[in-house]
Amino acid sequence: LGRDALRALRAASNAAAVWAFAAAVVYLLTLSDLIGVPLWDALTGTAIASYTASVAQGRAYAAVFILALALVAAARLTLGSGGSLALLCLGIGTLVPPTLTGHSATGDYHHSAAASLLIHVVGVTLWVGGLVAVAWYASQRGAYLGRVARSYSTLALGCFVMVGASGVLNAWVRIDSVFDLVTTRYGLLILGKVAALIALGWFGTMHRRRTLRELDAGRPHAFRRLAAGEIVVMASALALG
Repeated sequence: LGRDALRALRAASNAAAVWAFAAAVVYLLTLSDLIGVPLWDALTGTAIASYTASVAQGRAYAAVFILALALVAAARLTLGSGGSLALLCLGIGTLVPPTLTGHSATGDYHHSAAASLLIHVVGVTLWVGGLVAVAWYASQRGAYLGRVARSYSTLALGCFVMVGASGVLNAWVRIDSVFDLVTTRYGLLILGKVAALIALGWFGTMHRRRTLRELDAGRPHAFRRLAAGEIVVMASALALG
């Protein structure tokens, strides 16, 4: 791998460290809430071992923590393109455990709900994380920004389809009537995310029609502005829950 790619891997290692830390914090706070004691009291005794061994949610958070730690080390040691693809697969695999627990795994149509949620989470992560990564690369004055942005554009289109289709399936198994879209909080949440998806589709269209040409002409400023606006919309959609 070249210098730019190796630098990106170092950034990925740092991001994985943050991911591992976040997983550990969520694990401990969830345990504290579950057994109804302060955090420091939850760290004593056999609560942690029991939570990890007996509760699916505990096993999921523990798996994320371990896999994220593995990403930290692996990203530091990877030097080739094959290893980078393996890292991508490991990163996607780290997303899996939490999606197989919780309401989606136990409610009605749980197989469809869990599968669609997994597709949704993977699509959102590649889409949002990919854009953040490309924006970071642009801020580093990467020499291959045009090529990277064009490759990301293809990836983003696939993620757009994944997120939209899986979102429709997730909504379908959770609402009883189309009128629930305007009479329930969950329905309004769905409509808000639909609006965000439409806005992001517009951003993607503008990216393909204008900013890729600007990048080819050696003018990255338009891409940075569009990417910043798209990240704001993505963050708003994620904040909706």
